[in-house]
Amino acid sequence: MCCAALLLFAVLMPHVADAQFFSDTTERGRTKRLWLASHLLPGYGQISNRQAWKLPIYYAGMGGLVYSGIRQNKLYLSSYDAYAQSGLEADQERYVHHRLMRNMSFVAAGTVYAAGVIDALVVRNREVHSPTTATIMSVLIPGAGQLYNQRYFKLPFIYGGGAALFYGMSWNGKMYNRFREALVASSNGEEVPLWARNRSTSNLEHYTNMYHRNRDLCVLGFVLLYVANILDANVDAHLYTWNVDADLSMRIAPAQLDLGPGGGTAWGLALNINL
Repeated sequence: MCCAALLLFAVLMPHVADAQFFSDTTERGRTKRLWLASHLLPGYGQISNRQAWKLPIYYAGMGGLVYSGIRQNKLYLSSYDAYAQSGLEADQERYVHHRLMRNMSFVAAGTVYAAGVIDALVVRNREVHSPTTATIMSVLIPGAGQLYNQRYFKLPFIYGGGAALFYGMSWNGKMYNRFREALVASSNGEEVPLWARNRSTSNLEHYTNMYHRNRDLCVLGFVLLYVANILDANVDAHLYTWNVDADLSMRIAPAQLDLGPGGGTAWGLALNINL
């Protein structure tokens, strides 16, 4: 939590120090100031938008989830100590359960926090479709900018691709650690796991490097997908009000032609191209 706060501070402080940041009266400048204030003072956006009735829901949800995360963390630590002493499978299942619940609680609290910022931005810019709002929404929650732009069909690609890449990271990371431990044991002349006893050191090294490379590629793909989600939301928001109907036709029709000074007019054919 402290590291996240320091990271947020480092990202936001350059904007605060910029005098132009406060003097910008454009839609983008107002949106960025609301975004900054809603990060530093959760609930500020709801007060600014005159929707203070949302604050109890916002703080109750976020506070309850943070409390749940802290409580589950204490249970996780105590059950982990019990497992370290007993080695029983039941204690192991208990500490794994509390660890999962702790992580889910903190992730859910962060989601509520981000949802509060997004709500403030959407309500503030409900009269005008804002590219800045779409961009910030996709930064906070991938796919939120696409929802704002009403490009719902893109969500399965974002979350389907993200889930596949996350699974690839998890699977290849697990296999990498497994083969690496066997490789280290084999290289040091120690007893290797039963499944690796028929494998040579070169074979273990090959699979270790392969799973390491695959894991890194999945991480890179996950980062690129996240960045693409942000860029897509920004571009779609800029094109949101463009006329992109199907009338892009070319036709030939009669038209009255101006023949210039003293020439009068005449009838002829004109080529009309609708773009």
